[in-house]
Formats: sequence, structure tokens, C-alpha cells
Amino acid sequence: WVQWHDYREENRRLRTVADKYRVATVMLNELHPGLAVTVGAYEKLTETVGVDSTLTIFREQVKAVKKETKNRSK
Repeated sequence: WVQWHDYREENRRLRTVADKYRVATVMLNELHPGLAVTVGAYEKLTETVGVDSTLTIFREQVKAVKKETKNRSK
């Protein structure tokens, strides 16, 4: 019973994280469509390459999107 209870709690936490991720993705897609794709890629890269390398890539993508947005507004 204890193991089942722990499993249920873990499942609940995972669902909460998944819901927050979906909300963040939808919000980003509305605000900056170029970054919404990056969030999904960010998670995959974190698993593959590691957090530090992925943060660098993510920051570069943010800079590129900001630059593109700035150029479009001129």
C-alpha cells in the first residue's frame, strides 16, 4: 500500500509539471512563436547534452529572436 501511495503522489507531481509546461509553451507560442519551439528543444537537449550547454544554446536562440524582432520593427 505504501508503494502504491508513493507512486500515486509521484504521478500527481508529474502531471502538475506537465500542465505547467503546457501552459508555458502556449504562452510562449502566443508571445514569441520563435521561442516556443526552443522550449521543447531545450528539454530534449538537456537530456542529451547537459544543462550548461543547453542554456548556452537557449540564450543564443533568445538573442536571435530578439534581434529578428528588433529588425522587423524598424
